[in-house]
Amino acid sequence: MGQKIELKKLSIRLSALKIHFKIFISAFLFVLSVGYISGLDLLNFTTNFSVEGIERNILGELENKDQDIIYFKMPKGQLNTIIHSHLIGLSIVFLILSILVNMTNCNFLFKKIFMIEPMICLITTFGGMWLLWHEINFMKYVIMISGIIMHLSFVVMVVFIYFDLFLYKSK
Repeated sequence: MGQKIELKKLSIRLSALKIHFKIFISAFLFVLSVGYISGLDLLNFTTNFSVEGIERNILGELENKDQDIIYFKMPKGQLNTIIHSHLIGLSIVFLILSILVNMTNCNFLFKKIFMIEPMICLITTFGGMWLLWHEINFMKYVIMISGIIMHLSFVVMVVFIYFDLFLYKSK
């Protein structure tokens, strides 16, 4: 029959790929990044990247400070839809990025951190939204901090993948 390939012996490095694979991965990362940035633009629109904006978006606003817009508490169904879609979608995004980071020439500790950290931030960010909806108000700070770390992780992972694809020179 066919040859068995042991996964522990399988070692693929991005820097060693043929140029057409590198271009394909590069195009994928570009489109993924554009989509990710459009999500950040929406986040800025709904929260102004502020703790107060996070709280207002989820819990609403008792006083109408802005005469044009009235903020109500987010319906539970909408909150659950946001959490559900973001956890599934972003976990797949970070899974793909983690696999690609694992194929770089970065050190093992860096790989371990960036394979696990975004998943922890996903749980703390979106779990924090659920807890904030249940009026555990300090979670707005946890959401902000874990969200920032998650977004920085995305950027760092993409930059390291691009570096390994096109700038890394093997010894």
